[in-house]
Amino acid sequence: MRDITKTVGFVLIELMIALALGLIIISGLLGVYVAAYQIDQEEMMLNNNQADADLAITLLQLAVHKADVVCAKDDHTLTVRYTQNGLVMQETYFLSKNSLFEDNENNKQQEKVRNISAMNFLFTIKDNSNYFSDVSADAVKDWSHVLGVRIQVIVGSKPYVKTWYSYAALP
Repeated sequence: MRDITKTVGFVLIELMIALALGLIIISGLLGVYVAAYQIDQEEMMLNNNQADADLAITLLQLAVHKADVVCAKDDHTLTVRYTQNGLVMQETYFLSKNSLFEDNENNKQQEKVRNISAMNFLFTIKDNSNYFSDVSADAVKDWSHVLGVRIQVIVGSKPYVKTWYSYAALP
């Protein structure tokens, strides 16, 4: 005679345990994938911030290096004057709506770099006692005595805000 208590296949409880274990493994893998995706997005944002800062600093350094004279109405705006083909040219760099803009001789404003939260300038001058000091724009009495510009660029938005510093000397 055949034993009827012996069954072939899985019991319902065994299937439920297998499904529960599979669900735990899948949810763990999904959690790892989501965490890796978030880290990738953060790194991409930080890389973009660094590229924006590098571009802004390079642009401002090149402007200062070609300048005959720099001046500013405040610590957040930079104006460079230089001679090109016998003509005196002027470019002004300023922030508007988290972007670095250039305003040239023709009053044509052109957006140069996005994602710039703030920028500040200090101007190197040589005082009467032959000491060099970095001063704000309102402390400069004669712009022809400015020897260089200390540049500070703040890039990004919270929580990914980073500050870059650079120095550019006049020729």
